[in-house]
Amino acid sequence: MKNTHATKVCFLAFLLVISGRIITATTASMTEDRKLVILHEQTFGGAEVEYNYAMINASDGGYIMAGHTSSFGAGLSDAWVVKVDIEGNHQWNSTFGGAESDVVISIIPTPDGGYAMTGIIESWGYGEWDAWLIKIDNEGQMQWNETYGGSERDYGGSLALTPDGGFIIFGYTESFALGDQDFYLIKTDNSGNIIWNKTYGGYGSERSGFLILTADEGFLLVGLTGTMATNTLDVWIVKTDSDGNQLWNRTIGGVNNDFAYAGISAHDGGYIITGFTESYGAGSSDAWLVKIDQNGNHEWNRTFGGPALDYTTTIIPTNDNGYVLAGRTMSYGAGGEDMWLIKTNALGELEFDQTFGGANADAAYGVVENGNEGYSLAGRTSSYGAGAEDIWFIRAVFETETADGFTYSIMITAIMLFIIIRVRVSRFDKKRICY
Repeated sequence: MKNTHATKVCFLAFLLVISGRIITATTASMTEDRKLVILHEQTFGGAEVEYNYAMINASDGGYIMAGHTSSFGAGLSDAWVVKVDIEGNHQWNSTFGGAESDVVISIIPTPDGGYAMTGIIESWGYGEWDAWLIKIDNEGQMQWNETYGGSERDYGGSLALTPDGGFIIFGYTESFALGDQDFYLIKTDNSGNIIWNKTYGGYGSERSGFLILTADEGFLLVGLTGTMATNTLDVWIVKTDSDGNQLWNRTIGGVNNDFAYAGISAHDGGYIITGFTESYGAGSSDAWLVKIDQNGNHEWNRTFGGPALDYTTTIIPTNDNGYVLAGRTMSYGAGGEDMWLIKTNALGELEFDQTFGGANADAAYGVVENGNEGYSLAGRTSSYGAGAEDIWFIRAVFETETADGFTYSIMITAIMLFIIIRVRVSRFDKKRICY
C-alpha cells in the first residue's frame, strides 16, 4: 500500500485577560514614555470615613490592606484589615478595637502565615493613647494583642520582625519623653512581651516616621525633630545597634519644614528616604527622595512636583534596581488631590510618573510591584466609593504601543507556546512532531 501522509497545522490560542482596546497582531517594545492603565479597581467602605495606611503582598498572591474604619466595628473608629485577591475582590475583613478611636498604621507577614500590626489605641491601655501590637492569623482572627505606654500619648507607627523571632516597634512617646515627644523603640518577644524599650530625643519634639532593619542587625530610625524656638522640622536619623544603643545620629533639611514618611535599604547598602520638603524644589512642598550611605552621609537628593503641595508616603525597590514612590499631588491630575506614582532609576532620576483620581481628594499609601506588568496601589478616595472617604485599590498595567501606533493593555495569565505543529502520519500510525 502506498504511504499516506497528512499535514495538519494547529494553532493553540493564547489565554489573555484584556483591558482596553482590541489586540493587534504585531507588538513593539515599551516606549520611554510609559503609561499605566487601570486593569482592576475596587473601593471599600461605608457611609463614614475609611483610611488605608499600608498594603503588602499576601502569601496567596492577593493583598492585605490595613488602616481604620468609622463605618464598621465597635467604636468611633476601629483598626481595619481588608484581604483581597489579585484583582482586588474582597475576600475577608476584620475590625479590632473598642469604644474609642483605634488605628493600625503598619502590617507585616509573620512566619506562621499570619500577620502582625502596630498602631495606636485609645479604647484600652495605660494612657490617653498607647502603642498597640496585634497578632492575627491568615484569616484575620486576632490571636493576641498588647499595649505599650504610660499616662500620656504613645504611638506605634512602624514594625519589623527581628532575627530572634520577636518584634521591634518604632513610634514616639509623650509619657517617657525628655521633651514634648521622643522617639520610642520597643523590643518584644514573639508573644509581644517587652524585652527592652528605649527613647531618643532632646527638649523639643521628635516624632517617628519609619524603621529599617540594618545589615548588622541594628536599626535605622527615621523621623522628625524640631523645637518651638525655630518652628521648623528637619528629618532626624538615629542608628542603633541590636540592643537599641545609639551609634550615631544625623539631621537632614533646610530652612523650612522637611518630612520623612518612608524608607528602605538601597541596592548598594545605603538607605533611601522619601517624604516631602518645603526647603527645596519647585513648589510650596515637593516630593523628596534622599540617598544616604550606611554611615548617614548625604549622597544625593531629588525633588518632584509642581507649584502646589506634593508628597510621597511610601517607596519600594524595583526589579531594575530603581525605585517606585507613591503618594499624592495637588500640582497635577484630575482633581484637587490625586494619587501619584513616580518611577526613578537607581540614582533617583525620574523615568515616568502618573496620577490616578477623580474630582475630589485621592492619595496612595501603599504600592506593590507586579513583576514587569505594572503596580498595585492602595490608599484613600473621596472621589469614588460609598462614603465620605473609602479605601481605594488599583491594579494598573503598562500600556503597550504597537508599531502602527495602535495601543492596548494585556496581562498574559497563561501561554501555551506551540505555534505551528506539523504532524505527519505514516502507515504505521507513528507521529513525528516538527517545530
